[in-house]
Amino acid sequence: MRRRVILSLLLALLVGGFLLTAALLGMGEGGTERLGFIDGVTTNGNYGVIFDEAEWLTGAEGEDAAIEAGLCTEATRSSCLPNDYIIRNTSGATRVYEFANDVVITMQTLRMEQEGVRPTVISRQEFEQLINNPSQHWRDLPYRITIHNGLVRKVDEVYVP
Repeated sequence: MRRRVILSLLLALLVGGFLLTAALLGMGEGGTERLGFIDGVTTNGNYGVIFDEAEWLTGAEGEDAAIEAGLCTEATRSSCLPNDYIIRNTSGATRVYEFANDVVITMQTLRMEQEGVRPTVISRQEFEQLINNPSQHWRDLPYRITIHNGLVRKVDEVYVP
């Protein structure tokens, strides 16, 4: 019996130690997700994104926002948002978030003509070339970023039908 108690305590200490280490090193899932537009990728020694946060609104909330923006009227409320959403960006203020070394960047429409809409993981350098090219449309698309311990861990293009 005493042996079981000692083994249970050792196991608890091992599991607790692993969980504490994972939390301190930021290994666990989690983080804060933000939706918005990426106005550029910084390349001044620390890669990161210039991020402009926005809101994705649907239903009555989306209709109210569309009326407020002058895109709809009360008479056209139920039919003016064909996909039942509006992306609202009221502030226009940007913030720079630095990439984590192991950031994962996933595009949905990068090779849409050849492969359809599907997730494609790309490098930070590829993403920089897409976003920082003003003749391309990539900075006009919404993205969801996941921030953990102050660093961007994930960047996901949001597919807009």
